[in-house]
Amino acid sequence: MARLIESLSRSVELLTIEIEHEETRAGVYDLSAVTYPVLARSLRARKDNIRITIASLEAQLDATEAA
Repeated sequence: MARLIESLSRSVELLTIEIEHEETRAGVYDLSAVTYPVLARSLRARKDNIRITIASLEAQLDATEAA
C-alpha cells in the first residue's frame, strides 16, 4: 500500500505542475474568476480527490500497522 501512496503522491505533484502551467498559460490565477481555465479547475478537483484518497489509505495503513 505504501507504493500506491507514493504513486498517488507523485500524481499530485504532476497535477500541481500542470495546474501551474495552465494558469500561467491563461494568465489567470484567481479560482473565482470567470476566465479561470476549465482544465485547471478540473485538475484541481482531481488533485483534491487524490489527496482525500491518500489520507484514507494512510489511515488504513496506520490502522493495519497498529494492529
